[in-house]
Amino acid sequence: MKTPYPIVGVVAVGCAFLVGLQLAGYVAPAAVAKFVASSAFVTLAVRQGALHSWYGRLILSGLCFSWCGDLLLVGRSQTFFLAGLVAFLLAHVAYTAAFARHGFGRVALVATAIPIAAIAMLVW
Repeated sequence: MKTPYPIVGVVAVGCAFLVGLQLAGYVAPAAVAKFVASSAFVTLAVRQGALHSWYGRLILSGLCFSWCGDLLLVGRSQTFFLAGLVAFLLAHVAYTAAFARHGFGRVALVATAIPIAAIAMLVW
């Protein structure tokens, strides 16, 4: 595996620009920053060996669906919005499949489920 630092830097800079540009109200440049960051996520996964295991390929699939979701949510129509939601749903299906295939510990599951459930109840 190659060192991930340059790509991690691109992710960090892309995310920082995304937030700054969004706060400043620059929609189009913020969209470009989002694509830079999303593309770097996918690139990082490939460079770190995602293609060499089922788990990695499932995570990579989720990242690719998320990339598509980011692209589709830039559109202003309801059709693009719904397609973006479907892309993010498919991304979460891929992530769930990856975690189910990889396995998980019961202690870790409970340790994460309790605070998530508490926050969900507060939001509800």
